[in-house]
Amino acid sequence: MAIHGHAAHEAGSELTPFSCDPAPLGPFDIEIAITHCGICHSASVVFHESVE
Repeated sequence: MAIHGHAAHEAGSELTPFSCDPAPLGPFDIEIAITHCGICHSASVVFHESVE
């Protein structure tokens, strides 16, 4: 099953569509389903301080 999302491939670059096909799960791996995602305030502060 392909994973689809957006990624910045280097610091300062824009997010672009990204997909990958992960390797099969191993005996000590787990699979999780992410239903919601957001950017927390601390990540926002780090981002804005790094671009100024």
